[in-house]
Amino acid sequence: MPVNKDFYTISGSSGQSTGYKINQSIVYNDGSDPVLYKSISSTSSSTTNTISMWVKRGQLGNSDSGSGSDAYGQTLFQSGRTASNYMELKFGGATAGGLGTAEDALSLYNVTGDSINMKINTTTVFRDVTAWYHIVAIFDTTNATSNERLRLYVNGVRQTDFSSSTFPSASTATEMFNNTSNTPSIGAVKNTSETVRHFDGYLAEIHVVNGYAYGPEYFGEFTENGIWIPKKYSGSYGTNGFKIDGRDATDLGDDESGNGNDYTMSGFNGGTGNRSQSLDSPTNNFCTWNVLDNYWQSATIEHGSLRVNTNSSNYSPTTSTFQLDSGKWYWEARLSNEAGSGNYADIGIIGEDITSSTKTIGKYTYGYEYKATTNANAGKSRNNDTYATYGANYEAGDIIGVAVDLDNNKLYFSKNGTYQNSGDPTSGSTGTGAISITAAASTTNGGYKMAVGEELDSHGARWDCNFGQDSSLTGLSSANTNVDASGTGEFHFAVPSGYKAICTKNLGS
Repeated sequence: MPVNKDFYTISGSSGQSTGYKINQSIVYNDGSDPVLYKSISSTSSSTTNTISMWVKRGQLGNSDSGSGSDAYGQTLFQSGRTASNYMELKFGGATAGGLGTAEDALSLYNVTGDSINMKINTTTVFRDVTAWYHIVAIFDTTNATSNERLRLYVNGVRQTDFSSSTFPSASTATEMFNNTSNTPSIGAVKNTSETVRHFDGYLAEIHVVNGYAYGPEYFGEFTENGIWIPKKYSGSYGTNGFKIDGRDATDLGDDESGNGNDYTMSGFNGGTGNRSQSLDSPTNNFCTWNVLDNYWQSATIEHGSLRVNTNSSNYSPTTSTFQLDSGKWYWEARLSNEAGSGNYADIGIIGEDITSSTKTIGKYTYGYEYKATTNANAGKSRNNDTYATYGANYEAGDIIGVAVDLDNNKLYFSKNGTYQNSGDPTSGSTGTGAISITAAASTTNGGYKMAVGEELDSHGARWDCNFGQDSSLTGLSSANTNVDASGTGEFHFAVPSGYKAICTKNLGS
């Protein structure tokens, strides 16, 4: 969500990048009920606090279960004792829960004695799943000006249009760190009576500054091109403050501030095939699957939007957040399971919008797929509903590599590291073993998106994918350290020479 610096109203941004890099993020997979939490040993300022974090959304609207308190949205940070005494920063859900907030709007509020005594709910909703948001929330109830006591900023811009607001009386205490029975938590509400409203997506560079009211200029800055980017925070944290950045994959809640306020992990790295650290970050944003382009598909997209469970009632493929129009690109996907008798999975690229629940990738004019079937079309390629002999069939557990050469209009697929049809992705215009594709500029959409799917009613497939941010393919395969032509990303199999991971660093933004 880029914003132009001409609208920036806070002093302190240099307009010149400091070059600060964030190398990783924490993956919240709602289905695993993830949360970072701790019990505080001493009280501290409950009137003046700042929360800063970078957020990339996966699932929108409700928490996964979508009923009761889970229908109230997705929590970013909360601190409280019980369901009647807590503060919260969250995205709103389908049910307002007494707040009056819209679904996917931001809400900052406090509940004491089961009464909401302060709140601001944005009119703006935040549904961009392709990019990172920087969110800063401030409690400053000692401020002499009423409407300065609660403040929200997104990408350096103060939010001032509210669907509802209640500003507190001077010096009103919040539930943030006011009681040793409090359990502050990141990514869900966790207190003595419930653990609900799990966030789904990615969180990075999480700061809580206890006892200080600091604006976004302490944590970010505008570039000369007007894009809001991270900046290294160098101030104090206060008694219960912390910095969590997930740099240690086995201890994601480790406090890097020096305070030792480590948070306990729950629901991370749990279950079959979960990896809770990613290379996707605010300074290198990676491609994922697009939950907003899911009307015909009705697929279940989870685990940082890298896992696709296809809908067993239709054929429609799932498409990516990024569209490519030139260059050489590589990605890979693991067919993790196939529900029902037979295997009808498909993987490829598409250069037009999905318009039907009964068309696979290869039934479109600008759709190209590599097919797994249990009939005569096993291992074939398909475009515009025409099959061609291509490669070997593939089954659950196989990893398919996709090399897309948009400079020479060629497409290659590998199975477990071996390119099919004796393909050579480095053969350039010769296109040894390649599938020839229409030039990106001549497609309906002027470029190609990545796509996965499955073709057969009563069947469903699961694809676990990697665009360069997770070589373990959500933890189902061993993590490897193969990098792309620019030294970026990590892949399970070797990347063909000259090909790149699908991320903003390689797109030049």
